Amino acid sequence: QEGWVNSLQLIAALTMTVGNVLAIGQKSVKRMLAYSSISHAGFMLMGILVIGLGGTSSIIYYTLVYMFMTLVAFGVTSYLSDNYNNDRFDIFRGLVKTYPVMAIVMAIVLFSLAGLPPFSGFVAKFNILSAVIQKGYYTIAVIAALNSVISLYYYMRIVRLMTLSEPETDGKVNGFNFINQAVLVALCVPVVFLGIFWDKIMTIALNAQISVQ
Repeated sequence: QEGWVNSLQLIAALTMTVGNVLAIGQKSVKRMLAYSSISHAGFMLMGILVIGLGGTSSIIYYTLVYMFMTLVAFGVTSYLSDNYNNDRFDIFRGLVKTYPVMAIVMAIVLFSLAGLPPFSGFVAKFNILSAVIQKGYYTIAVIAALNSVISLYYYMRIVRLMTLSEPETDGKVNGFNFINQAVLVALCVPVVFLGIFWDKIMTIALNAQISVQ
């Protein structure tokens, strides 16, 4: 059992770290999001270490909120990349001035992906980290916390471009019609809602775990 636990900790640490390191150097936003998803997978792996301490419900919650965060992040990026025929970071320049609602939505999911309160991404990471610390796995907990800090760099890079840079063009983004924006806003609502009312969702997840057992 000890060997299994140590191996799983090593795999989780490597997954988180490699994903984050590869994400930092990307010039493509889609690739950055893809590599960051590897890091999130490593974070969720830690939940397996604490199955008896709410790990299963924490993984279910993490998976749920990550689904919404990813859909919004890739959705906004895809509409911009289709419009400008590339997915480099510069496509986000001055978005808050041209499409403020989309800039706010994107900022929310990036803050959440980075694990900042009061969004659901913070709760997802906190639940797993607290259980890991309670179990006494301090090394992997420190590695996970450091990786969350590292992820702030590339997530906040987009936020900085959206808010502090001037737009390269005043042209409209075809994908940002009323319906598509409404869908992205609707998908963003759970990112905030699940961060505020997370205890109810965790209860549902725990009941699902008990039913499966």
